[in-house]
Amino acid sequence: MTVEARQKLEERKIEDSEGASAITSWSEEIENKISMVDDVDKLAAFLTEAEKRETEKARQAQLKFEKELIERKFKYHKELEEKDQQDSIFEESQDAKQTQGSSIDAKLPKLTITKFDGTYLDGFGANSPRL
Repeated sequence: MTVEARQKLEERKIEDSEGASAITSWSEEIENKISMVDDVDKLAAFLTEAEKRETEKARQAQLKFEKELIERKFKYHKELEEKDQQDSIFEESQDAKQTQGSSIDAKLPKLTITKFDGTYLDGFGANSPRL
């Protein structure tokens, strides 16, 4: 209620020959109701602001969680990639060893085994050559 509307109502009450005490009590009653409405408006504004803060707090917590999740995924994929790279290097070195081992054909002298026609003491006697 605006001040002008209140004044007009007070003027009508005066014109209707209402007493000063009745008009004063009516005016005080209106003031109390207006202050209660102002208090309710302030309380509603406070609650709205508190809800906004809580919503923002929850949003920040969600963003922090998502950031940590993304960082963990990145770290996991990086470790997995490094492991795959190490595995491929190991496989390449194994392939190289296999290829290298199969491509080298060493020629060894042919050994012939001859029959020994003596006794076991003949090979270790005084006349036998020393190794």
